[in-house]
Amino acid sequence: MTRLFIRIQLCMLCLMFILPCQAQIATWLVSPSYDKIDPIAPNMLRVMSQGKFGLMDYEGKVFLQCQYASVSKFCNGYSLVQDADGKLRAIVSLSGEVTYMSEDYWCDKQYPYFCEELLAVRNQRGIWGFITPKGAVQVPLRYLYACPFSCCF
Repeated sequence: MTRLFIRIQLCMLCLMFILPCQAQIATWLVSPSYDKIDPIAPNMLRVMSQGKFGLMDYEGKVFLQCQYASVSKFCNGYSLVQDADGKLRAIVSLSGEVTYMSEDYWCDKQYPYFCEELLAVRNQRGIWGFITPKGAVQVPLRYLYACPFSCCF
């Protein structure tokens, strides 16, 4: 009985020295460069670095550098890229095509998505209209408020 007890103690002692040594062998082959990575589409990842967001695909191709306050999930084929104040900076398609805004637009927090290829936006004066995924004005900005034509369900 005592021999069995001694063997068990020796095995335990050996394991105490072997296991910690193996755990310390792991090292990073490639050091992490993002603070957070979220899948937001079948082929697209939202990445965050130092509090700013960007987009890349699963192969590592970067579509947007990490310099924006917000990058939305894809809805109806598009993601909206915005500043901290909600200003629309770019529109990204599922294929990775980025359209940068040439005008200053903001979208409603309740409807931050395209519906029937149109996005309800307002200008700096608070006048509403609709733009296309390419950023072109489709319905002139001359309304007091605008929301999607349908719910896209």
